[in-house]
Amino acid sequence: MEIKDTITDGPAALGDRPSRHGKLLGAALATIAAIGRRDAPMPIPDCCLTCAFREGSAPNMTAGTGKLALDCVLGIDQDRFACHHGMKDGQPQKICTGYVAALLAPFPEVRAILCAFYDELKEIDDSAPDEIRTAFDAWLAVADPEQRMDVYEAARAFAKHVLAEKQAAGRLSLSDRLTPLLISAGLVRGTTPRSIRKQLGARIPDSALWPLDGSGAEQPRAACSSSSASSANG
Repeated sequence: MEIKDTITDGPAALGDRPSRHGKLLGAALATIAAIGRRDAPMPIPDCCLTCAFREGSAPNMTAGTGKLALDCVLGIDQDRFACHHGMKDGQPQKICTGYVAALLAPFPEVRAILCAFYDELKEIDDSAPDEIRTAFDAWLAVADPEQRMDVYEAARAFAKHVLAEKQAAGRLSLSDRLTPLLISAGLVRGTTPRSIRKQLGARIPDSALWPLDGSGAEQPRAACSSSSASSANG
């Protein structure tokens, strides 16, 4: 029995890349693997950062890789799905842990997940721009302008890029992380700029639009504009 991998020759920019369809399939694969881990009789190691069963990785959002992984899980392809880490002489040496986890997922749940996937797939407008492909290609053009990376190298670089973004987001101060939540809950008032409140969908009290002298309550926006103009002229 052959052990399948998804490494292909040639520049990543010219190969199969993340897309809307691939991202949708990848989310289903990650969910199936998570269910398998839930029911596993023993702990299963986490997926690597470039695993087809790790949601958000480049291989996970690539349709061709996702289809191969799913076919192996369902037994349509009788070969086993391999991990591309630790290969020797270009040959994989171990089975993908995400694939092992997915094999343990109860079939009724797998079927329900795939039915939902196919329903969502039918809703995709193929005539519309593919924002997932566009975003990945834009990143790749900066990360590999000379198109020297193969698919595996690009997947590793993209994983590091995603990890760095997550770490940067985690370095936000407590205030920076809590303020949007407080605004959304309506617990921060008065000093919050209207543009931010509007962006977060928070309610803007009418009183916030009145001039400081309290006049013009019947027409707050017009009065506010008039007050601003008067202040500017003064």
